[in-house]
Amino acid sequence: MKTLPWISLFLVSLTYTRLGWVLSDNNATLYLWILLILAILVLVASLTVSVSVISKYSSLLVSSNLRSFTVATLGALLFFLMLAWYGIFLDMLLIICAGILGRIDCQTARLTQLQAFLIILLFSLGGLGCGHLLHLVSSGYM
Repeated sequence: MKTLPWISLFLVSLTYTRLGWVLSDNNATLYLWILLILAILVLVASLTVSVSVISKYSSLLVSSNLRSFTVATLGALLFFLMLAWYGIFLDMLLIICAGILGRIDCQTARLTQLQAFLIILLFSLGGLGCGHLLHLVSSGYM
């Protein structure tokens, strides 16, 4: 019987709860919520993919001079955005780190990639919804 890494999954859920609260507090549109759910799906999928698949695709990014230049330019742009929006960057970094911790603990618990993906996705989306509901309850909408 495999046991779940409850502490790291609680941290994943807690970080996404905060994100759901912030989005709900800022009256995010339905389009933004759907876009965020798709981004969470991509993030969790990228965290649970094996390293060999990542290295296969990352070698495609630097296979020519033009691609290397493009990757370096995009990296510089992302670094500028990181400095310009420092608070948002820290929130994103916290979410990514919580997801990585959840992935490492799922790997330590010897869960398969699919199991880890589904569990982390469930806790991520559950936390997002929980944050939205908590904001609605505290605001008196429910």
